[in-house]
Amino acid sequence: MTLPAKLMRWTAREYVLPIQERVLIMGVLNVTPDSFSDGGRYPGVDAAIARAEAIEADGADLLDIGGESSRPGAQPVSLEEELARVLPVVSALAGRVRIPISVDTTKAERLLGFRANTDIREGLRRTLEWYRQSQKPPHEP
Repeated sequence: MTLPAKLMRWTAREYVLPIQERVLIMGVLNVTPDSFSDGGRYPGVDAAIARAEAIEADGADLLDIGGESSRPGAQPVSLEEELARVLPVVSALAGRVRIPISVDTTKAERLLGFRANTDIREGLRRTLEWYRQSQKPPHEP
């Protein structure tokens, strides 16, 4: 399947991800105490930074940070709790790693209103806009 030319590369600020040239690797960093994939090994900022740097050194093309567990039976957390887990890590990593950082959340629309780095907020806004456009049925403009 050939993707339309506009989807061949994903650009976010200074990052250009060649999505059609090769398989890209996303490193996942969970900063939750009850994550199913890592057992909550990186809940502290220092441990999370060290892990993120290792993920980048291992060759990941982008880094996805999650602050709420999606394991079966996990209890939802408030927006404030999720932000308290994610923002210190994202802030510490901004400018420290050379790969794009994304935030794994089910509260993306609510996150747009938080007071954070303008680049993070703009990235979330653009990601939501892209997602909404990609979900339109083919007959919609």
